[in-house]
Amino acid sequence: MEIFAATFQSVAILMGIGLVGFWILARKTVPLDVLKVLTPLVLEVSLPCMIFSNIILKFNPQTDIDWWHLPLWWFAMISLFLVLSLVGMFFVDSKNKGEAGISLLFPNATFFPMGIIPIIFGKNSPLLVELFIFTIFFPILVFNGYSYFFRKNQPKRKFSLAESKILNSVLLATLMAVILKLTKVDRIIPDFVITVVNIVGLTALPLIMITLGGNVYVDFQRRGGIAWKSMIRFVFVKNLIFPMVTLGFLVLVQPPKNVSILIFLQSVVPPLSAVPVFVGRAKGNVALTNQFLVSSFLCAIISIPICMYCYSLFFEIY
Repeated sequence: MEIFAATFQSVAILMGIGLVGFWILARKTVPLDVLKVLTPLVLEVSLPCMIFSNIILKFNPQTDIDWWHLPLWWFAMISLFLVLSLVGMFFVDSKNKGEAGISLLFPNATFFPMGIIPIIFGKNSPLLVELFIFTIFFPILVFNGYSYFFRKNQPKRKFSLAESKILNSVLLATLMAVILKLTKVDRIIPDFVITVVNIVGLTALPLIMITLGGNVYVDFQRRGGIAWKSMIRFVFVKNLIFPMVTLGFLVLVQPPKNVSILIFLQSVVPPLSAVPVFVGRAKGNVALTNQFLVSSFLCAIISIPICMYCYSLFFEIY
């Protein structure tokens, strides 16, 4: 049960940070508009800095010779998730399939694993760097793919890839750091520069969780009727069916240990915290999406430890 306790602790820490954000907004310590500032600050500054500094400090292409396999495994994983999402969205809510589908397909790919990996595998685990390389194309999928779950709202929309949505800050930070390591140019970067970037990057996780807690408060204030039936079905599919089907896939395929852990972590985490924003842009049901998000987050404190324990029955973790 060691893995259960360690996972529970890591998820509880993330929830605790989110609770701080909820408390700050509830006490009106800061205005609600601060959330509009914090989110781009994290995604455009803090997270890219964290990715860049971690790759520069911990990535070794000479020993991690199979690093380039990671994005390929991600494509295999997201293909499985797409099938599960297309099936699951009809089960969750047949009237709001788009909201269910986008919430199922897009996991909290970076921030939740960032909180779990150091607790379970140690602060110096190579899994953190491998996570960033593994999910390098995730932002491209999100920014260019979310609207296709809402084709009824945009019937004339044609497929297109926006350059600004491809060359995002996270992708550029990852590519730049990997190229610098491959060419060994990173050796000429002054230590103080890396230190500054690293310190800024350390703010990413607490800021995004505080922001998430604040958004939960805002959504709580604006809540309408609770769709209990759809919400329970969503949690069942997202927090239980996704991990168990993924576990079966991993047992069948038997990928490398690091890949197996990364894929399973993606399957157990709640939806991407920005999903309600994308649903709003696509003129979908934001209130229902928020209920999916919050219910999955709250249940994750139990579902993730249970799923990780089940994983440990089939695979070696430590």
